[in-house]
Amino acid sequence: MSSQVSNKVILNGREFELIKSTNEDLIKPEDFGIIPLYISSRCMRGYVAIYEVNTNSRLILKDLYVNTSMNDPIKFINGIPPAISSKTDIESKTTYKEYKKLNLEVPYSGYILIGDGFLNDLNTKFRNSAIYKEVLELEISNGKIKKIKNLSCKMAEYRLLFEQGDFEQEYVTIKIDSEIEKWFL
Repeated sequence: MSSQVSNKVILNGREFELIKSTNEDLIKPEDFGIIPLYISSRCMRGYVAIYEVNTNSRLILKDLYVNTSMNDPIKFINGIPPAISSKTDIESKTTYKEYKKLNLEVPYSGYILIGDGFLNDLNTKFRNSAIYKEVLELEISNGKIKKIKNLSCKMAEYRLLFEQGDFEQEYVTIKIDSEIEKWFL
């Protein structure tokens, strides 16, 4: 399977990939009555969400790009209609809708892990949070960022442990620091 296009989180003007969350998806198109359709092997879920931490430390849905059926009615999100992209495919009867500048607060509670600096020279076992040079954990309560923890050094230590071991062993047999353990379960 191809690696999937990640959802993004903009924090302090920098774009990070959304690696993982401790709860379900933050927001899905279905939450707005929009049914996403397969785009390609790189985006099987049919959509990409761009989140941003605003100046009030609130997590917002900034943009949403979703592939839908051409026959689906136009849906508004936060009062905003989509722009219909030139990526409309007459053969598959799908159209790519771009919802921009939504500024919709996300009432999420839990943790999310974001990363930047993809390390593409690593073994495929690293298709997780350890494949980024910079890794941040955001603690969120009802959409408000409560704490940001830099886990980059812990993830680097994990990569070293793994690299020194047998690439065929499962990562669960490697002792993982308790601070990052939840991201590997």
